[in-house]
Amino acid sequence: MLRITHDRQTPHPWINVIARDDFGFHVSAEGASYTWAVNSRDYRITPWTNDPVINAPGETILVHDPETGCVASPFLATSEPGDAVFEAAHGLGYSRFTADYGWVVVEAVMTLARDVPARLTRLRVTNRTRRHLRLRGVAYAQLVLGTDAAVAGPMVRTGFDTGLAAAIGRNPY
Repeated sequence: MLRITHDRQTPHPWINVIARDDFGFHVSAEGASYTWAVNSRDYRITPWTNDPVINAPGETILVHDPETGCVASPFLATSEPGDAVFEAAHGLGYSRFTADYGWVVVEAVMTLARDVPARLTRLRVTNRTRRHLRLRGVAYAQLVLGTDAAVAGPMVRTGFDTGLAAAIGRNPY
């Protein structure tokens, strides 16, 4: 387990690669993740820059409290600087991220689905206040769906599949 803050991070990205023959992802200690299908070079689902300085995320999860305007993320890479304490733990087949904001603790555990090409993220939110919270969750993925975001981007089409109750992205080319 590693404890990090905005002003105390790893000197280089500490990355866990979780993959099998046809699908996988990698994620840094700061929570910047990258997902691919078939192979990691030609079939990027989300972007990867291979830049150890910027370590830019293309995916995230945010929890928003509309009453106070506060936002929490389990990932340091997509959080605002502040007093939150972040912990990252990489293990065989999973990565776990925890962030304690004082008012809420947010935990995300990433792994692969057993029988289908999908990354699963379990999100656990713990209320540390005495008031009833009505939170909103947002999951974001910048879709590449190809080898290069600049080339594939104009081709990507998104929609919502009511049968699956899921947002769908595809690149018809």
